[in-house]
Amino acid sequence: HFRRSLRIGPSAALAGMQGPEPGESWQLRPSSLDSMIPPTSPRMRCIALQFCALLLVANFPGATGGKPGNILILLADDIGVEALHCTGVGRDSAHTPVLDKLASEGVVFANAWSAPLCGPTRACIQTGRHAFRTGIGSNLTLEGMGLPLSEVILPEMLDVGTKNFYAHAAFGKWHLANGQVGGIQGPNLAGYGFYSGFMNSTAYAEDYFSWTEVTNGVESSRSGYLSESTADLASQWIAAQNRPWMCYVAFHAAHAPLHVPPPELTTQIAPHFPPTNFEERRAFFKLMVEAMDTSIGQLLDSLGDDIENTTIIFMGDNGTANGWISDLYGGNQSKSTLFQGGVNVPLIVRGPNVAQPGSRSRALVHAVDIFATVAELAGVDLERALPDVTLDSISLIPYLEAPASASKRNAVFCERFKPNGAVELIVDRKAVRNRRYKLMDLDGARQFFDLYLDPFEKVNLLRVGLTPAEQLQYSQLEFELDHVAAAGEPYLPSLPDPYQP
Repeated sequence: HFRRSLRIGPSAALAGMQGPEPGESWQLRPSSLDSMIPPTSPRMRCIALQFCALLLVANFPGATGGKPGNILILLADDIGVEALHCTGVGRDSAHTPVLDKLASEGVVFANAWSAPLCGPTRACIQTGRHAFRTGIGSNLTLEGMGLPLSEVILPEMLDVGTKNFYAHAAFGKWHLANGQVGGIQGPNLAGYGFYSGFMNSTAYAEDYFSWTEVTNGVESSRSGYLSESTADLASQWIAAQNRPWMCYVAFHAAHAPLHVPPPELTTQIAPHFPPTNFEERRAFFKLMVEAMDTSIGQLLDSLGDDIENTTIIFMGDNGTANGWISDLYGGNQSKSTLFQGGVNVPLIVRGPNVAQPGSRSRALVHAVDIFATVAELAGVDLERALPDVTLDSISLIPYLEAPASASKRNAVFCERFKPNGAVELIVDRKAVRNRRYKLMDLDGARQFFDLYLDPFEKVNLLRVGLTPAEQLQYSQLEFELDHVAAAGEPYLPSLPDPYQP
């Protein structure tokens, strides 16, 4: 185990993976992150954030007379890159005409990473911060740590940075709250002006056709089909808005349990249920993905002409689950692992900033980058809006404008640890990759891969011996991992990279 540090001082903001900067720092356990901020009620915290907003002169779109853009974030559950045709990985993909069209009109990111589990990725998206900062390295338990209410999340950043100019709402799977951080009121206490959905913060969706829905802290029994209902709730809220909005829609699909979606949402024939082998399990998984795709189409259709003034971000929260992940990956390379099958996820962005529709970016990006992207879309200067918050987020906007531009990062990092907020870790796993090579530390055991020659990670180069060029790359990535362990923040490697794509 090791001590993780959280730097408080001049914000690195959009700098991404930076080394230490001058500024005061504390050595803290993530479980004590709340101690950084004086004890306050959620109402007092909201007042404090609003006071900060009054001190800002934010350069947001509404201040210049331009038409502010809307922001729609779509998050899929347990859908890896091999599940979608538009990613170009494998051939056994689901039928997803809506997402394929979205990709043809936007930018597909080939090297997007998430955390390997649902909850940590959601924390990354909402805060723009890695797990070692928020303390959320695993999915929540009933009594363990939830995402601290002291974390500044997307809607709060918009409130501060745009002086409450944007309306905001969240729908579907929250997965960041338990009784320690507000329970069913968690999404609202965290900062969202409106929330409605099946929260299931500590369990999976037991039934896609009957569930308990929470709307702003009030429970009710619902029936229908969960994917379609989530999209419909978002559509209704969007239709009621009379100002720019940011809407976060987190689908439960295609998380277990496998099932037969309503036939009007799919075009493929369902095999006999329940499935009895891999092929049948994979088929039902693809049906669930298609049903979600159809539901997304209904949501996008409801936007009408306003879709042209809306930036749409679609991302998977982690890879496909073991049991129906494509056989391109090994049995231990699925969701919950740091292999590519667990953390390389689909990411598509479509919107007014896309200069070359249908293009691909090979930049190294991460789920944390959604935070800075939303900020730039809304015209928020993060260094001014959140001067005391250390961010790991880098905006994706430059890649939308020039998809072939060089990666802003030399390396990208992810991790999984357990329990949340603890220093004495039962599970402590980290991974880092540059353009070509990837190093993993799995509870002390290290594996090293050449992703250019071995994209599905079949050969651990440490077992066959390293060439001098590979040794240089290994040393660089090893330093990165060791620096994170010792200093608690990613480091921008300065060693030369001989590989030119």
